[in-house]
Amino acid sequence: MEIRVLGPFELVVDGRTRPVPGSGERALLALLASAPGRIFSTVRLIDDLWGAALPVDPLNALQVRVSRLRKIVGGTLITEPPGYRLDLDQAQVDAGRFVRLVAERRFEEALALWCGPPFKEFEDQDWARAEARRFEELHAVALEEHLEARLAAGEHAALVPELTRLVNAAPLRERLLGQLMLALARSGRAPDALAAYRAFRRRLADELGLTPSEGLRQLEGAILREDGSLGPPVATARPSTNLPAPISPLIGRVAELGRLPELLARGRLVSLVGPGGAGKTRLAIEAARDAAGEFRDGAWFVPLAGVTDPARIPDAVAAALALRDPESASARRMVTAWLASRNALLLVDNCEHLVDECARFVEELLGSAAEVRIIATSREPLGVPGEFRCRSGRCRRWTRWRSSSSGLEACGRTFLPSRVRMTSAGSAGSSTGCRWRSSWRQPVSRP
Repeated sequence: MEIRVLGPFELVVDGRTRPVPGSGERALLALLASAPGRIFSTVRLIDDLWGAALPVDPLNALQVRVSRLRKIVGGTLITEPPGYRLDLDQAQVDAGRFVRLVAERRFEEALALWCGPPFKEFEDQDWARAEARRFEELHAVALEEHLEARLAAGEHAALVPELTRLVNAAPLRERLLGQLMLALARSGRAPDALAAYRAFRRRLADELGLTPSEGLRQLEGAILREDGSLGPPVATARPSTNLPAPISPLIGRVAELGRLPELLARGRLVSLVGPGGAGKTRLAIEAARDAAGEFRDGAWFVPLAGVTDPARIPDAVAAALALRDPESASARRMVTAWLASRNALLLVDNCEHLVDECARFVEELLGSAAEVRIIATSREPLGVPGEFRCRSGRCRRWTRWRSSSSGLEACGRTFLPSRVRMTSAGSAGSSTGCRWRSSWRQPVSRP
């Protein structure tokens, strides 16, 4: 079975397209396919599929859709508290293969999967628009990386028409403009390259009140000087880290310092947990510095102590990574798209006062960037699936349930309808109650 969402929505079984009648069933299948294998709670499914226009009995309406869809996909649609999931691998959804190929820097293969606007059929729903924006940004990054490789291979003149078309379609995307300038200059068309730069500079000033980046200005200067080397079109060489330099030696933490790299090798998220003043930041910086050489795209320090608005977390990450793209209206999309094709280590420091949004963003990054690993420092764990916690010499895989205003929220950002059991590392814990939404309070049996 294969599900295609990067273009026209299709369900393919045994090599043949199988129709999915009913727009509601198609939307449900597409939503579940946006994260194959992940449990979607009934609350999230109802919120995403109906929004504010709830039917009289939302749970029953959802179960009707599930029953109809199950007649088409069979046992692939699994009931698993607190909701449902598709028993599919990432490779069975074109979007999942796309993300993996981009992470592996196999850009040409990834771009071959792109058949049109993603989730187009469902663009009237908020979840689909958010997914579409994420994949469009990731597609743009993959395309730019592929063009970069072709420029490095000497395809300058052949790329001019394609780059001209792309720049016209996205006139504020700075990297594309730099690639066009480089292609023109290396094709003997320096005046055209400078004209393109001047047009971009005017548009950037008129529409956004900004100036071109230092890298683009340096490229203009190289073209004006007729510099034969004409370095990369995007920017000056990026540093491989922004980790703060140590002021004094780290004393007495040898055992902990040796444990963190071991945990990073076992899992992609390690949380260093402890009270304020315990030296978590210093220890994490030293561990990140020791591990930085193992990451192709370096190690990056993201300080959150000065961030008070949870919505600004992506901006803090973008600032730490020195990312700037006038075309991207969302720092969140820009960061996730950039990291999707990178092999990097992030040290996210002082998460405790923003723990819920930190957990959501970290989980999103880990889901979209297969070669990124994260060290987080906090006074409490993030509660993200697969997280390793390190506190006072004790390190283990950690999961938890957290209370939220609309019920109990689990590690996977899902809501539970009645009573759940708390678990830690697979062990049973005490049960606890939660509120159910008043408009559809009583859960009923699922098909």
